[in-house]
Amino acid sequence: MSRKYPAYTVYKDSGIGLGLDIPEPWQVKALKHLAAINMGQSPSSEDCNQDGIGVPFLQGNAEFGTSHPTPKQYCDRAKKIAAKNSYLFSVRAPVGALNIADQQYGIGRGLCALTAGNNIKQRYLYWALLESRRFLNSIATGSTFEAVSAEQVGNTKVVLPSFVEQLQIATFLDYETEKIDALIAKQQELVALLKEKRQAVISHAVTKGLNPAAPMRDSGMEWLGEVPAHWEVWKIGHLIQLRSGENLSSEQLDVEGAYPVYGGNGFRGFFTEYNHLGDYILIGRQGALCGNINYGCGKFWATEHALVVYPQCKIQYKWLGETLRSMNLNQYSVSAAQPGLSVSNITCLQIPVPPKEEQYEIATFIDAETHKVDDVADKARETVALLQERRTALISAAVTGKIDVRGWKPPESKVG
Repeated sequence: MSRKYPAYTVYKDSGIGLGLDIPEPWQVKALKHLAAINMGQSPSSEDCNQDGIGVPFLQGNAEFGTSHPTPKQYCDRAKKIAAKNSYLFSVRAPVGALNIADQQYGIGRGLCALTAGNNIKQRYLYWALLESRRFLNSIATGSTFEAVSAEQVGNTKVVLPSFVEQLQIATFLDYETEKIDALIAKQQELVALLKEKRQAVISHAVTKGLNPAAPMRDSGMEWLGEVPAHWEVWKIGHLIQLRSGENLSSEQLDVEGAYPVYGGNGFRGFFTEYNHLGDYILIGRQGALCGNINYGCGKFWATEHALVVYPQCKIQYKWLGETLRSMNLNQYSVSAAQPGLSVSNITCLQIPVPPKEEQYEIATFIDAETHKVDDVADKARETVALLQERRTALISAAVTGKIDVRGWKPPESKVG
């Protein structure tokens, strides 16, 4: 980056520490001297609703979007109001999440709202806040979740160039980050398309087989349609038994241990004992994890949030697992305090069953094809990570004066 953009001629010690030098004319000021800081305050739960009564309300950053929030709650007695166009800054984990208020919002104690004062331009404040969150994350404390206080936010140091440079830096970052964001969006779109392709390859293999010339017949199941004529249709209960994993508290988990622990969302940590030995399928059984499919191999522990699939006959477990994944088992969850999968509902469902040797062929095909797709997706994710790192580094370099963008101009757009 330093080769692409020049540095300033003369630097001085910022006084902030961490070896940060800033351009000679620049200053360092506490955020409380530059911006109005409106710390959120939570109203009574009885004053909140989902019926659109009052102002949209944000307790924290859960409803933050790329730029603006998407509120789910409203409050007719909000104690603190964030003005339109102010910056919504998260003071609880993740500390430093940032959005722009596109309208008035009631804000709870997980947020503060900032509006630029006389010594700082509003748009430059935005970029300065993005840089400051690294510092705030480093001092965030809390036994249940990380948080920063009003005093810590107010005392956060901001590097301050002249008004002219503030506007130039903001314009530069608006333009350059928009280009980076467009590249990130393309890579994320690619990942989403690859995910769809991956599932389509799996679904076709486990429901239609690998031979496009195979004679077909009606399966008798509306969701499935036709299957190869030589396949059978079985109730799941004739193929497997389902058993719940066993209770294990989070305190018993460790970052090290003899055996991996799997729950409804896959790997969770390690434990000193195991309760399963072999190759098994794990089905998430509760809440948002209903229907998740994972695999446990070798010696492992399964928690009560997972159903363990025990084959009752000789079947290829990877073929069965991907068939179950394709069925979207979440749709069969039973509503209670939170959605949950009923063992009896699952075992009564029917699935298409190819001959054993074909099960192995399908499993081998799925492994090969999904590895190809996963390799491309992994490279796209790596590209996203690199672009995000570049974005962060560019913002930091511009607002701390490591690069001099005073002579920068946006390229002239080509017409025709």
